[in-house]
Amino acid sequence: MNIIKNTASITSRLAITFFLLYSSTYIYANESFIGTSKDNTVYKSVDKEGNTTYSTTPPIDASKSSEVKLDAPPSQERIKAAEQRHDNNLNAAEIYDENRKASDEYFEENKRQKREKQSQSQPEVIPNSYNQNHGYPYIPRRRPISRPIQLPAMPRR
Repeated sequence: MNIIKNTASITSRLAITFFLLYSSTYIYANESFIGTSKDNTVYKSVDKEGNTTYSTTPPIDASKSSEVKLDAPPSQERIKAAEQRHDNNLNAAEIYDENRKASDEYFEENKRQKREKQSQSQPEVIPNSYNQNHGYPYIPRRRPISRPIQLPAMPRR
């Protein structure tokens, strides 16, 4: 039972979000709709089966409905400021992209130069020498003699 209530709650939240998203889009598109405060009121009603509906006109059964106030759309100044921030973010992203590409090119060029230098260099020649500068010759120790273990004799019967 509790799961059903949570599901209905989530469904109603999604419906509110969906409705507010599209109603706010309609409000932005139609400037004449913004003018009156009555148009900013949305009515939420729940029928007997638990279905939630949203409308701009009050429902017939007003006892099970509630008003949802919509926020006013942002002013032109806020819209322009948001567009300016967006443009600044795009410019910064382009600059970061260019810097990253330049850095990648620099490291690739550096790797290429190291590979060329390594392929051109000859290995160091080490002369053969039997004198390894040991003071005394190495004589390995002898292994200890291992004899079989003598077990005690069986007692007489």
